[in-house]
Amino acid sequence: MNSLRGRALVASPYLGDPNFMRTVVYMLQHTDDGALGLVLNRPTDSTVGDRFEQLIDRQVHCQAPLYRGGPVDGPLVMLHQLGEEPDAVYIETDYPKMLEICSDGLQDENRYRVFEGYSGWAGGQLEAELADGGWLIWDLEPEEVFRPDDTIWQFAVRQIGREILSAGIPVTRIPENPADN
Repeated sequence: MNSLRGRALVASPYLGDPNFMRTVVYMLQHTDDGALGLVLNRPTDSTVGDRFEQLIDRQVHCQAPLYRGGPVDGPLVMLHQLGEEPDAVYIETDYPKMLEICSDGLQDENRYRVFEGYSGWAGGQLEAELADGGWLIWDLEPEEVFRPDDTIWQFAVRQIGREILSAGIPVTRIPENPADN
């Protein structure tokens, strides 16, 4: 089995689970024992500041949206690009470090996201969903993790379609806009 860690799952129309309709899931872990990921495009009505205020009983000035990482309840998790290598994606679970990133003038929402909950699969479950055509695999670039949530699914589908088409058609013959065909 090839691990999908660091890649993304893109929900196909064949995936019947409403929790994942038109979602992109960034994979944090994928082994024979199971898989774990975060839905990148499910913002909640709450802000990161609101959620932290509930957790630590202190005012937090952060208006970034809080994302629902999936249907499984879990702690807050942050993905960010504020480490030593700017082109890498980092995972943070330490609340003080997350607060530092969110509230100390580093509120560049294009470089971090905070998630509550996660997407999880038991051993073999994700492989079965892949075999049934429920998910497409996307080799996204690190900065694409932080694309606007309202466009990431469409962007991923277009990228995957181009990869499929380019396997049999010279890239120079593929129009930028498929409507130009």
